[in-house]
Formats: sequence, C-alpha cells, structure tokens
Amino acid sequence: MSTPGGTIDHTTRQPGRLHRSTLPCRSPRVQRNRPTATPGLPIGLSLEDGRQISVPDSGLRIGRALDNDLVVADSRVSRYHAQIMRAGPGWIVRDLGSTNGTALGGRVVNEDRLSEGDTLSLGGYRIEIRSGPGAGPGRR
Repeated sequence: MSTPGGTIDHTTRQPGRLHRSTLPCRSPRVQRNRPTATPGLPIGLSLEDGRQISVPDSGLRIGRALDNDLVVADSRVSRYHAQIMRAGPGWIVRDLGSTNGTALGGRVVNEDRLSEGDTLSLGGYRIEIRSGPGAGPGRR
C-alpha cells in the first residue's frame, strides 16, 4: 500500500517468519504536458487528401462505410474506424475496434484526448487536428 511519503509498505512471507519493509516508490504518474484543444471551441481536421473538415459539437464517426459522418475511401481505414467526440470542455478520439488501429502522435491508442497540432493516424491515413476559431465552420 502506498503511503503519503512516497513509499510502499511491503510484506514478504518466508517459512516460519514474516518480514515487513518500506520500499521507495516512484512519483505518481504525471499527465503529458501538451496544449489541449481550446475548451469550448470547435476543432477541425486537415485530411491527407487535402479536405478540411469541421467537427460538429455532436462529434464525428470516421470510416470507409457510407453511413459514417466522415467517409474515407482508403483500404487502410476500417468500415467503422474511429470516433471523435466531446469530453467535457475538450475532445477525444476513440478507436472503434479497427483492424489497423488508431495512433495519436505515433502512439497506438484506444482512447485519448486530442490537442492542437496532433497527428491522428487511422491505419496509416493521416489527419491533423486544429482547434480554435479558424477550425470551423468548414467543408464536409
């Protein structure tokens, strides 16, 4: 169990005796320090194929299937690949069980917060995140 002083109480059992010691532990995990998309403002997407998309407040589902909000005709993208949605004042991306995965800044993610300038990769198809007043409204 962790104690406020940054140590872990550690108990080991050996035949016929009980040993208790206190071990140092690492600092609590620190969140990445990167600018998030501006709270309350729209975000936009700059797609690999040159399209500029404004994400509505209701969010956006991305994939190859024609009933997605954003259809990407690229074989690397799954039929229902990922979803971008509001999470409190910011935005998140969530992988929808895609075959080739969703990466944010080169790191594969299931769900993560989006930030200004992030590069999102849907199976290798690249999308850049932009936020603020210039991010919307845009073409779809």
